[in-house]
Amino acid sequence: MSLEQTATQPGQRAGRSTFALPLRIFFVVALLLSTFGGAFGALTPGASAATTTFTVTSTADTITPLACATPIANACTLREAIIEANALALVTPADTYVVNLDSTATYILTLSGRTEDNSATGDLDIKAKVTLNGKGTGAGTGAIIQGNDPNVQNPDLTLEDRVFQVFGGYDVSFNDLTIEDGYAYQEKGGGILHDGGATAGGTLTLNNVIVTDNDTGGVPDGVGAAIYNGADRTLTLNNSTVSNNGKNTTDQPGDGGGIYNDGIATLTNSTVTGNYAGSGGGIYNTGTLALTGSTVGINSANNTYNGITYVGGDGGGIYNTGTAMLAGSTVSKNSANTSNNIGGNGGGIYNVGTMTASGSTVSANTTSFNNNNGTTGNGGGIYTGGMFTLKDNSSIDGNSAATGGGVYNIGELIVTASTLSNNASFSTNNIFGFGGGGGGGLFNGGSASIADSRVAGNSAIVGGGISNATTNAQPRTASAAQLAPGTLTLSNTVVSANTAQFFGGGIYNAQGTLAITGGALSNNSASGFFFFGFGGQGADS
Repeated sequence: MSLEQTATQPGQRAGRSTFALPLRIFFVVALLLSTFGGAFGALTPGASAATTTFTVTSTADTITPLACATPIANACTLREAIIEANALALVTPADTYVVNLDSTATYILTLSGRTEDNSATGDLDIKAKVTLNGKGTGAGTGAIIQGNDPNVQNPDLTLEDRVFQVFGGYDVSFNDLTIEDGYAYQEKGGGILHDGGATAGGTLTLNNVIVTDNDTGGVPDGVGAAIYNGADRTLTLNNSTVSNNGKNTTDQPGDGGGIYNDGIATLTNSTVTGNYAGSGGGIYNTGTLALTGSTVGINSANNTYNGITYVGGDGGGIYNTGTAMLAGSTVSKNSANTSNNIGGNGGGIYNVGTMTASGSTVSANTTSFNNNNGTTGNGGGIYTGGMFTLKDNSSIDGNSAATGGGVYNIGELIVTASTLSNNASFSTNNIFGFGGGGGGGLFNGGSASIADSRVAGNSAIVGGGISNATTNAQPRTASAAQLAPGTLTLSNTVVSANTAQFFGGGIYNAQGTLAITGGALSNNSASGFFFFGFGGQGADS
């Protein structure tokens, strides 16, 4: 049975109800059943799932019992629709509740307060199988839902709350709308929190949605400035954008400026851009992450607040400790920054988990470092201390860092049928292979295998193309094995047109193990002079 209740008549906005929650929820359920009688026969446990549609007719943020189901003219608000859907779901949790908005309207959440979970104040708490339609024709064309503190650069901590919390156990979708200006102080999910509740699981799907200008502000729990996805939850973004989140300047930044994922997150044809965090400026992943045809760009990680440098500042675009996959995606123009000898690694990607990039591009990412110490600012494109596979015509191009302009590896790196080109390493610290100043395309202090690939047009102080050496990996990520000399194997790979100021225009091997089969070293160049007490081999220098 399909039940549709739509409020369409104009009228005066209703005031806020005085019924307390959750008592009012049970009142709503009882009144609905008594009012509609047999029409709610489908709303009994065990019955086949039905669909109830509410059309929101007021942009006010008020609560009027039954305003959406009855309907009451011009009184069905977004908040009331969510409350009624939650109430009905107590009886029929399998039913779907469709909430339709006006595509031209802005819905501002003005009822302040963040200490309850029944949508009475603050954020909208979803505890039902809800489909929320902004009625647009694509991202940025539908309704706007705005949190109760639009001035996120200077939030009023007595008013702030996120925009949505989606509780466990339900499949929820948002379509063709914008979610903005949420603020969850020292809590997870400034725009959307997909977590909470006694029931595990649940999915949240965003189709043509923009999530922008949200923040969490403050550690330790202020993570996922735009979206936080819980450990047993599934998050899907299709043709969506997560932008300009995490930019509050009044608190030490948390991690995951765009998305913080502890569960399963899939992004398809989506963009994560202009976000800011302590680490993981665009995305911080501890779970399972998959990007297809998506872009992570112009995000920033920074570990400094009020002149104090904290642990962090890694992974300007993506910070991964879990499992991540990029297919046909781009990570570009991100930055990892530090003002001291802590962090600032992985301008594009910081990986200490397992990651695969297939047919993808990592380009024009940067790191910063301080005091020329060579222990920070590593891996302009990629910093990896875990397992990283680069394959299927992937490209690491135009990145820059203190060490390892394209890639800085202290884990296990496998490169096949890919290109490392036009990257630069610029540190002069300890340039003879003991942890700094090397590897325009790749600095390897772990295990690296490169096959059927090209390393070209890179530059560095030593090892214009590749530096294979002992690493000075940061103690918080390094193991004893990672502090051993690097092992590098090249097969059928071309190393060409790279430059070094001192040694190893193509490859600089210092205390490492190097094996080359097939391929070619050509047109590399280095100035090449010798300082007493330092050795190493400059291949094609």
